Amino acid sequence: MREASCSCPYDWGGWCKHIVATLLTCIHAPETIKERPSLVVRWLEKARAAYQAAGREEEWRDYLEQLTRRHKRKYKLMGMLESLRR
Repeated sequence: MREASCSCPYDWGGWCKHIVATLLTCIHAPETIKERPSLVVRWLEKARAAYQAAGREEEWRDYLEQLTRRHKRKYKLMGMLESLRR
């Protein structure tokens, strides 16, 4: 694993209990985990279609660039964002 993040307010260094619980589930019950990045892609595809329908291609490219800069260390997401550039 390259990185993990959580939106909880834990700020004592290291990983929060949510990340630890997720990792333990990955180890002990991987079949129970559902991948959700496809939800992200579907939402972004809808957003892209809305920008295109409104004739706002330039704004879409700017938005995508902002997402790329903000999340550049999230390797899996970067692949998804790259697929939306086409």
